[in-house]
Amino acid sequence: MKNHIKRITALFLTVVQVMLIFSACSDSKNETNSESGSNTDSNNEETDLTEIYTGLEDYNLDGYEFRILVNSVSAEHCHHNDSLSVEEYNGEGVNDAVHQRELALYDKYNFVVEPIVASGGHDSGWSEQFKKSVQANDSDFDIGICTTGPCSSVVLNGCTIPWNELDNVDLSQPWWNQSAQESLSVKGVTYYTTGDLTYETIAFTYCMFFNKELTEDWGITADSLYELVD
Repeated sequence: MKNHIKRITALFLTVVQVMLIFSACSDSKNETNSESGSNTDSNNEETDLTEIYTGLEDYNLDGYEFRILVNSVSAEHCHHNDSLSVEEYNGEGVNDAVHQRELALYDKYNFVVEPIVASGGHDSGWSEQFKKSVQANDSDFDIGICTTGPCSSVVLNGCTIPWNELDNVDLSQPWWNQSAQESLSVKGVTYYTTGDLTYETIAFTYCMFFNKELTEDWGITADSLYELVD
């Protein structure tokens, strides 16, 4: 059963990957992954959906629920659940794309994505539930997705293993955010990262504004600020 869970984790991360993702340091995560890989051409916008799975073994996962621990923040703040799993088409582009992905995975491998909402406060509640589950050696979820603060907390408490140590998870593949790899890795070790699994890295991108009149009053040109940011 542990190898079965490991196989599903490797498969899911290979096929669908945007938020922070990392693996729990439980016994089920220390077993050997099964074969997994892909020759996806991410630059070909006309690539047929079936070509995404080229190179992956065809097998039946018996309706397994791939559980993802997410935080309990409101939809106005974050949309973890909606980016991972939706019940039906509703005509909205992103919603329907997520649902299409779910159906494709179910048809191809017979497994479903099941977000597990953490109890308690949205950041502290998530990290506490993550840590308690790992320390108790439970298998309550397969991976966790949250924001940078709580992710750092569980890493510093020794509750995770680096993605680099997972067999057949290739962080150089295009569905992993390479900018995040550079920013979040320490000496080549990656405990958490982001990719195409959720769209929130794009949806919740932060920006900064400045008042051009005030900058001129202080003798600062707008061009110099742009150059500083670059």
